[in-house]
Amino acid sequence: MYIYKTKFEGHSEELIKYEMTSIFKQDVNDEFIITDYEVNPNRSYYLNYRIDIMASGDTVDEMLPTIKGLGLDYNGFKIEFINVKSDVMAYNTRINYCRAIADLIEGYGQMKEPSITFVVTLIGDTWYFGKLIRNDRDFEKLQAKLHTYSHSMSCELSRTVVNIACGQSKPKLIDPCCGIGTVIAEAIDMGYEIEGTELNWLVFDKARSNLEKLGMPIVIKRQDMHEIETKYDVSILDIPYGLMSKTTAELQTGLISKCFDISDKLVLVSNEDASSLIANTKWSLRDKITIPKANYKFTRYVYILDK
Repeated sequence: MYIYKTKFEGHSEELIKYEMTSIFKQDVNDEFIITDYEVNPNRSYYLNYRIDIMASGDTVDEMLPTIKGLGLDYNGFKIEFINVKSDVMAYNTRINYCRAIADLIEGYGQMKEPSITFVVTLIGDTWYFGKLIRNDRDFEKLQAKLHTYSHSMSCELSRTVVNIACGQSKPKLIDPCCGIGTVIAEAIDMGYEIEGTELNWLVFDKARSNLEKLGMPIVIKRQDMHEIETKYDVSILDIPYGLMSKTTAELQTGLISKCFDISDKLVLVSNEDASSLIANTKWSLRDKITIPKANYKFTRYVYILDK
């Protein structure tokens, strides 16, 4: 089993909870998630770390025989006590727990630059001991793209939307209005199969440059999405709203409808309430998430649509 620590940011709490529910296939209302599902913490901007549970019990003393039986042998190990709830445990008590466990591990400890970190923590009425896997935030390298626009989806939102689109599956993705390629780059970094199209030549050229700089395959085409004939599992559409080219409600409805023809599921992102547009298509609305203004310059809406 695994313990994950997530973080809820006020303006995006609804979106983050939905992302975590999509990843773990269980209701997520607490910042600590206990599950049998293993995922790399850097899959999301909002996963802080994972604990690979190695022992559990009603007390720390109850865990000690199990930990001893593991035969752990590491040079440069460290043991941390993680305080889950607001109740602060006495410092000496925490240290004594860590020392009792450390005495059962062969090798020497290293506090500053450990080769491996173990964790002891109390969640509810149960104590847990395990290996700590931090989110190394390697994905932040994607923010070093050559080109961006102030109205583009952020890397954080793009990665979150990909997680919502994929859940625990490995679908074939399409971003039919891929813009500068932020969703494309995040999906590739996460190991998903994705393609994209972009009609605007200037934007397409910048998207291609972004992927080249990141050393990623050029999986985008300069193409009108209405010309797409390939079938995909999921479309991710950040619907154009007229900043780079003229648009109308009729044109936007046409784009949403085209996604119905080429995919079984659509994750739609809009900076305006698109409920009336969706109502004029064949899609069925599963969920709607509102992201209020905060780090984003305007309110965004995320819709999950099924056939």
